[in-house]
Amino acid sequence: MDQQPFTSDAPGKLTPVTLAGKVGDWTFIPDDLPPRWEFPPQLWPLLTDAKEALGTLNGIGQTIAENFGFRLDAGRSFLREILP
Repeated sequence: MDQQPFTSDAPGKLTPVTLAGKVGDWTFIPDDLPPRWEFPPQLWPLLTDAKEALGTLNGIGQTIAENFGFRLDAGRSFLREILP
């Protein structure tokens, strides 16, 4: 992970990830949310739009799978064969 974008005012901290005693990478651990956080009402329309877009994407994916005979489990098997 590129550490440079995370400045001292980032809402969390970078922590090294160690494997076999060596630092292999970094992970970002966000600060906890405030205990009484509530979803801002002005964001409901955005959440509704996002949910609708995900539903459309899901429908398109199912249509492609049905029309072209593509199955997710077959795709995963294929990826396991070609990826190291």
